[in-house]
This record gives sequence, structure tokens and C-alpha cells, in this order.
Amino acid sequence: MRIQRISVLMALLGLALVFSVPAMAEDEGADAAAEADGTADAAPAATAAGPADEVKPADAKSEYLPRFRVGVWAFGGPVLGGIRGGAGGVNIRLGAQITDMIGVYAQPIAGFGAGVNVDDDSASAGALLFAGTDVMVEFDFLDMIFVGIGPGIMAGRAAGASVTSTSTSAAAYKGPTFDIAARAGLAFGSKTDERRSCFSFGLEFHVMFFGGELVTVSPMIGLGWDRF
Repeated sequence: MRIQRISVLMALLGLALVFSVPAMAEDEGADAAAEADGTADAAPAATAAGPADEVKPADAKSEYLPRFRVGVWAFGGPVLGGIRGGAGGVNIRLGAQITDMIGVYAQPIAGFGAGVNVDDDSASAGALLFAGTDVMVEFDFLDMIFVGIGPGIMAGRAAGASVTSTSTSAAAYKGPTFDIAARAGLAFGSKTDERRSCFSFGLEFHVMFFGGELVTVSPMIGLGWDRF
């Protein structure tokens, strides 16, 4: 009897081992899968957290300010004041764009003008030759509208003569002379974070004084190119 009992116990123990081994294997597989899932979940979190720790670069636009600016215009139009007629010339702009809205530049300019007026009882003629440099401050709005103004010094000559039925007069002036310059208009072209490059057109004004006397006021049309 004792031997039979021992045989039965050993048989039950063997059955227990047979059923317990697959269960343990399943538990180990589940643990391994859980660890794999945890690693997979952790990786995106680490990846997502990575860019948040990176330092964002400074605004790229600030790296290009202030920047060099350049432009050129041809202009022409009427001359009013002490000498009447027409004038034309060319100028260039060399300076700096301090902010997207404000620029400063020197504006060398050269031009000439002449005019003849005849009516029933009088005739007049005038001539003007000038060259010099203006120092301008310009304000730019909406990447399209510009307005600039500044003083300048011109070297030049102006002469005028008139004849009426009762008198004759003539006058000549020579510089250097003081100049007040202004320009305003529109600019069309490409724009990037770095700068603008555009075709520009508008009006250019010069008020010149020769010998302390107002000789000419010139509202002229200007056409050209600017990069600023």
C-alpha cells in the first residue's frame, strides 16, 4: 500500500509539472512583450521630447540688418521758379537699410535744364547745370511705398534772360548752392527675408538756391531700380 501511495503522488506531481511549464512560458512571453511595448512607447516620447529641448535659432531676418542698399534713377520734368523750362538727369543711392522701415543714404546727382518762353510782348530763356550730393532719410511702408527727404549741396550754374517791349534783363548765378531734395513713389519687385529688389518709380523734388535766391523748383518723374 505504501508503495502504491508513493506512485500515485509521483504521478500527480508529474501532471502538475506538465501543466505548469506552459503557463510559465506564457507568463515569460507576456513579460517580454510588455517590455518590448514599453520600449516602443518610450522611444517616441524621447523623440518627441528631443526637439523641445533644442534651442530655436534667432530670427533669420535680424542677421541681415542693417544691410547695404543701392539704387539708380533717371529723372526728368518741368523746372519752375527763377528759371522756367525742363530738366533731366540721373542719380544713384548708396547707403544702409537700418530697419525694414528706415534707410539712410547719400544720393549723388547730376542734371541740366533749359527753357524758352515767348508770348505776345515778352520772351525769356534760361539754362541750368548742377551736380552734387544729397543726404537722404527714407521711410518704407508695406514693402511698396517709399518717402525720402534730405538736404544737399550742389555745384552748378544758372542763367536767365528776358526781353519785353520796354526792357531787357539778364542774370547769372553760380554755386555751390543749397538743395532740399525729396522723393516719393512705389516699388514693385521681389522680397525675401534678406532684402528687396525692385523696379521703382515716382516723383523727385529739388528746391535749389543760387546766391541766396530761389532759382528753381523741380518736380520731376523718376524711374529706376532699388535694392534695399
